[in-house]
Amino acid sequence: MSKFHSAVTRRDFMKGLGLAGAGIGTAAAVSPLYRDLDEMIGSKTAQWKRPWWVKELELEEPTTEIDWDMVERFDARYSAHSPAEVCRFVGLDEYNRVRALSNAKQDMLDNKPGSTLRDNALNIGAGTGQYMSGYKTDYVFPAAGTCCGSFSVYWTGQKGVATPESMGVPKWSGTPEENTQMVRAAMRFFGATDVSVGELNERTKKFVSTYPQGGDVKYLDNWPPPDTYIKKIVFEDVDQGYSTDTKYVIPNKPLYCITYTVPMSKDLFRTGPGSQLRSAANISRYRLRAAIDTCTKGFLTALGYQGLEEPYPCFPSQAGAVLDGLAKMGRNSNVCISPEYGSVHGYFDIITDLPMAPTHPIDAGIFRFCHTCHKCADECPAKCIDQGSEPTWDFPASMYKPEMPVDYHAPGKRLFWNDPIACQMYSNSVAGACGVCMATCTFNTNGASMIHDVVKATLAKTSLLNGFLWNADKAFGYGLVEGDEKEKFWEIGLPAYGFDTTVGSTVGGY
Repeated sequence: MSKFHSAVTRRDFMKGLGLAGAGIGTAAAVSPLYRDLDEMIGSKTAQWKRPWWVKELELEEPTTEIDWDMVERFDARYSAHSPAEVCRFVGLDEYNRVRALSNAKQDMLDNKPGSTLRDNALNIGAGTGQYMSGYKTDYVFPAAGTCCGSFSVYWTGQKGVATPESMGVPKWSGTPEENTQMVRAAMRFFGATDVSVGELNERTKKFVSTYPQGGDVKYLDNWPPPDTYIKKIVFEDVDQGYSTDTKYVIPNKPLYCITYTVPMSKDLFRTGPGSQLRSAANISRYRLRAAIDTCTKGFLTALGYQGLEEPYPCFPSQAGAVLDGLAKMGRNSNVCISPEYGSVHGYFDIITDLPMAPTHPIDAGIFRFCHTCHKCADECPAKCIDQGSEPTWDFPASMYKPEMPVDYHAPGKRLFWNDPIACQMYSNSVAGACGVCMATCTFNTNGASMIHDVVKATLAKTSLLNGFLWNADKAFGYGLVEGDEKEKFWEIGLPAYGFDTTVGSTVGGY
């Protein structure tokens, strides 16, 4: 299952790249630019260990173009994660028909690889405990044709945690730079792998949703649902955030958005689509996120500051990841791609009033590579990923019905657009959903072999070899596993949590 080794030698691969015996000009394109140790230590990446070929941009704008005049707050009740929104486009009968195609019970009776009883048990176990103490939860797991699930959380921080006032000491005081480094160290200890920071200013407030996602199909004929079902998100001139039965309130004061990552198992994602093993990998990020979020909010509360936990999505995690340097957009606009972890990971956000130093967007050649790589679009079972050669400002006409409003895409970004309605419908038709785009992504390679760093460094500096690298990825066998190969998960020994937790460590292994 794990693709750690290849019969191709390093020298042969370097020849393929045109680097073996290369002159100084070619070698310089894929080598770090530090002239001495002091320059490396003094670089911005010294406190945040990134691969040397990841370039931090000085500007606030990412390489993905944004028209801030077009961006406005989005009502996430209209996202394709809302069953009601999907049904508005396909109809309730068709929605229920497709949902009925997914038959987890029959898959278990048939011992279908990836969806056996033990595979289902792993998926159930992976989602157990995703709402920890500190969460006020009324989560409802969805039944076919009914509800997408909903839950509420403590909006204003961790309950029952000692504050500086209760301990008789002043609240924490540090420089913004110190605070960013401090929060990153704490959150990595709590389980987050990468952490970035962005200022919640007049421009980025436009990304804050007016409502979180959700929408039971029972409201199809009575839309929109009441605010007591899905609470609105508002800004008010108050010092402390708070929530009522109908709204989440964000203070109009200097705030910062902390975006953090939770990777998932690449090996299990390769068992999709229609695999409970893939579903287990996907849902595990929410269980791990619950611990990180609970601990981080307790940490901020004990320092004397607020941690406002998002009702998803309050601040869309992709926006934070791209704007603040965790990742880049890819051809599939439903996911973004990390230089360290590829496409198989989740992003989450916490809003805080702790003064912090924002991080910056990055360039690692990833989005440029996606211009020529069509692998996720070619492999997508629903054929819902844009095959164009260039990103666009406009949604492709094929992705919506003329008589329906295009309200599940938020404008203002120049992207390769995907069709989330078609994506959701296919995912609904198979037990364990899909995830093929993430599993087959060229960046979804394991990291044990040094050659993968060579590849990433190459595409970060030049696009001339993109075609070769894309075909090499296919030749080495990365992508989906089939049949009984899926069940090898139970025989191999993956790292704890199914992913490498040492990425980004400055102290090496233990």
